[in-house]
Amino acid sequence: MKMLKRLLALAVFLAAVWAAIEFRDRNLDPMVVHLLVWQTPPIAVWVVVVVAFLAGALGASLLLLLRVTRSNLTARRYRKAANKLESEVHQLRNLPLAAEPGPGGDGSV
Repeated sequence: MKMLKRLLALAVFLAAVWAAIEFRDRNLDPMVVHLLVWQTPPIAVWVVVVVAFLAGALGASLLLLLRVTRSNLTARRYRKAANKLESEVHQLRNLPLAAEPGPGGDGSV
Protein backbone atom coordinates (compact mmCIF):
# COMPACT_ATOMS: atom_id res chain seq x y z
CA MET A 1 0.00 0.00 0.00
CA LYS A 2 2.87 2.34 0.86
CA MET A 3 4.50 1.63 -2.48
CA LEU A 4 1.27 2.43 -4.32
CA LYS A 5 0.99 5.77 -2.51
CA ARG A 6 4.59 6.62 -3.42
CA LEU A 7 4.03 5.69 -7.05
CA LEU A 8 0.87 7.77 -7.17
CA ALA A 9 2.69 10.75 -5.59
CA LEU A 10 5.53 10.36 -8.09
CA ALA A 11 3.05 10.23 -10.98
CA VAL A 12 1.29 13.38 -9.76
CA PHE A 13 4.64 15.16 -9.34
CA LEU A 14 5.80 14.17 -12.83
CA ALA A 15 2.47 15.27 -14.31
CA ALA A 16 2.81 18.65 -12.59
CA VAL A 17 6.35 19.08 -13.90
CA TRP A 18 5.23 18.13 -17.41
CA ALA A 19 2.30 20.58 -17.22
CA ALA A 20 4.62 23.37 -16.03
CA ILE A 21 7.05 22.74 -18.89
CA GLU A 22 4.20 22.67 -21.42
CA PHE A 23 2.76 25.88 -19.99
CA ARG A 24 6.14 27.59 -20.28
CA ASP A 25 6.72 26.39 -23.83
CA ARG A 26 3.27 27.54 -25.02
CA ASN A 27 3.53 31.02 -23.44
CA LEU A 28 6.89 32.37 -24.56
CA ASP A 29 5.43 35.41 -26.37
CA PRO A 30 6.67 38.70 -24.94
CA MET A 31 4.24 41.16 -23.44
CA VAL A 32 4.44 44.54 -21.72
CA VAL A 33 2.59 45.05 -18.46
CA HIS A 34 1.23 48.58 -18.03
CA LEU A 35 0.89 49.60 -14.41
CA LEU A 36 -0.41 52.96 -13.20
CA VAL A 37 2.81 54.93 -13.50
CA TRP A 38 5.25 52.30 -14.69
CA GLN A 39 5.53 49.82 -17.51
CA THR A 40 7.68 46.71 -17.66
CA PRO A 41 10.02 45.81 -20.47
CA PRO A 42 8.79 42.92 -22.65
CA ILE A 43 8.45 39.80 -20.51
CA ALA A 44 7.29 36.30 -21.42
CA VAL A 45 3.61 35.65 -20.68
CA TRP A 46 4.40 32.67 -18.48
CA VAL A 47 6.59 34.85 -16.22
CA VAL A 48 3.78 37.39 -15.82
CA VAL A 49 1.30 34.63 -14.94
CA VAL A 50 3.65 33.00 -12.42
CA VAL A 51 4.49 36.33 -10.76
CA ALA A 52 0.79 37.23 -10.58
CA PHE A 53 0.03 33.82 -9.05
CA LEU A 54 2.80 34.21 -6.47
CA ALA A 55 1.66 37.73 -5.60
CA GLY A 56 -1.87 36.45 -5.04
CA ALA A 57 -0.61 33.55 -2.94
CA LEU A 58 1.49 35.94 -0.86
CA GLY A 59 -1.47 38.29 -0.32
CA ALA A 60 -3.75 35.41 0.67
CA SER A 61 -1.08 34.05 3.03
CA LEU A 62 -0.73 37.42 4.73
CA LEU A 63 -4.49 37.66 5.22
CA LEU A 64 -4.56 34.12 6.59
CA LEU A 65 -1.69 34.96 8.93
CA LEU A 66 -3.61 37.96 10.26
CA ARG A 67 -6.72 35.82 10.84
CA VAL A 68 -4.77 33.07 12.59
CA THR A 69 -2.92 35.58 14.77
CA ARG A 70 -6.19 37.26 15.74
CA SER A 71 -7.75 33.90 16.52
CA ASN A 72 -4.77 32.84 18.64
CA LEU A 73 -4.85 36.09 20.59
CA THR A 74 -8.58 35.71 21.22
CA ALA A 75 -8.08 32.11 22.37
CA ARG A 76 -5.30 33.25 24.69
CA ARG A 77 -7.54 35.90 26.21
CA TYR A 78 -10.31 33.33 26.77
CA ARG A 79 -7.86 30.86 28.33
CA LYS A 80 -6.67 33.55 30.74
CA ALA A 81 -10.27 34.41 31.67
CA ALA A 82 -11.10 30.72 32.18
CA ASN A 83 -8.04 30.22 34.37
CA LYS A 84 -8.98 33.28 36.44
CA LEU A 85 -12.52 31.96 36.90
CA GLU A 86 -11.23 28.50 37.82
CA SER A 87 -8.95 29.98 40.48
CA GLU A 88 -11.88 32.01 41.83
CA VAL A 89 -14.00 28.85 42.06
CA HIS A 90 -11.12 27.11 43.83
CA GLN A 91 -10.88 29.97 46.33
CA LEU A 92 -14.63 29.89 46.93
CA ARG A 93 -14.53 26.15 47.57
CA ASN A 94 -11.84 26.65 50.20
CA LEU A 95 -13.77 29.28 52.18
CA PRO A 96 -14.81 28.12 55.65
CA LEU A 97 -18.43 27.20 56.14
CA ALA A 98 -20.72 29.81 57.73
CA ALA A 99 -20.70 29.93 61.54
CA GLU A 100 -23.55 28.42 63.50
CA PRO A 101 -26.46 30.81 64.04
CA GLY A 102 -26.16 32.95 67.19
CA PRO A 103 -28.70 33.47 69.99
CA GLY A 104 -31.02 35.50 67.76
CA GLY A 105 -31.46 32.56 65.40
CA ASP A 106 -30.60 34.66 62.38
CA GLY A 107 -26.82 34.38 62.72
CA SER A 108 -26.35 37.79 64.36
CA VAL A 109 -24.64 38.11 67.72
